[in-house]
Amino acid sequence: MGQLINALGGKPVGMPPTEMAEGLQKGTLDGTFIDFGGAGIAFQLGPHLASSTEIGAYTSSFALVMNPDSYAELPEDLQQLIDESFAGRSAEIGKVWDDVDVAGRNALEEAGVNIIRMSAEEEARFRDIGDQVTQDYVTKIDGKDKPGSEVLAMLRALAEEVGPVGLGCR
Repeated sequence: MGQLINALGGKPVGMPPTEMAEGLQKGTLDGTFIDFGGAGIAFQLGPHLASSTEIGAYTSSFALVMNPDSYAELPEDLQQLIDESFAGRSAEIGKVWDDVDVAGRNALEEAGVNIIRMSAEEEARFRDIGDQVTQDYVTKIDGKDKPGSEVLAMLRALAEEVGPVGLGCR
């Protein structure tokens, strides 16, 4: 994210989301990249924002992972519990995530935040810069003999398979 902010002409400031409201209030931050659910609901940024630009340029992902050796050491009943707890739940979890984005956007509007939609030209410029930052990062990872290009291709294929859903995608 820092590279993207630099490429857009900003100065990135590393800060936990729990400190964003205070950073905005004190002027340490001029803005932030965060989804509507985080801004409007989780971190209550509405009172500290005049506007929010709807970018529509992200795909959220979430994974529950466990070291395979640790999993193998669990008793069978616990392995089964883990396996069954999340099986077939991805659509349900995704809907909750999307619903929180809508509620967050509404909360920002109710707090008086002006929601701005970028023009097609500005959105294309933003995406071009994002694509270049992404490619630079993937090239760096590939140069370390790690599968940067393959991972990016897999993520894009998965996002394409699901298609645009929620406020974060267009």
